[in-house]
Amino acid sequence: SAEKEMKDVMNLEIRLKEAIRTREPYNLTTIKDLQQMYPYLQWMDFFTKLFKPDCQMYNDDPVLVTYPWFFHELGNILRTTDKRVIANWMFWNGANSIVVYLTTKMRRWKDEYTFVTTGTKEEHPRWKKCIKAMGSNALSLKMAVSAMYVRNYFDKRSKRNVI
Repeated sequence: SAEKEMKDVMNLEIRLKEAIRTREPYNLTTIKDLQQMYPYLQWMDFFTKLFKPDCQMYNDDPVLVTYPWFFHELGNILRTTDKRVIANWMFWNGANSIVVYLTTKMRRWKDEYTFVTTGTKEEHPRWKKCIKAMGSNALSLKMAVSAMYVRNYFDKRSKRNVI
C-alpha cells in the first residue's frame, strides 16, 4: 500500500540521518582508496561526470571524506534496502524540494511534516522564501525592489539630495 511504502521511505530517511549524525575526524584519501573502501559507487565515474570538462581526474587525486562513517553506513543501507524503497525515497526528496513553489496548503503540509520529523517549526514569510529561492539572483532582485521603493516613496527633493 502507499502508506506502507511511505513508512519504508521514512525509515530509510531516519537511517540516513542517523548515519550522518556521527561526528568524526575528516579522512584525506585518494580516489583509488575511496573506491576500495566504498565500492558501492563508481567514484572515478562520479567525479569525472561531476567536474567534466573543468578538470581531469586521476586515481591518486586526493579527496576529503568529511563523514567516513556515513559512507560506511551508506553502503550497508544500500545493500539492505529494497531498490523500490530507494527509488521512492529519491522521488520523495525530489518532490519535497519543489513544495516551496506550490500552494499554501501543500507548503503547510510540508511544514507539518518537518515539524513531525525534526521537531522544528520553520515559518518564514512567503517573500523570504521567494528571495531565498532566487539564490544568487537575489541581489539583482533586491536592487530592483529598492529602486521601485525609492521611485514610489521618496520625494523629488530627497532623491536630488542623494544623487
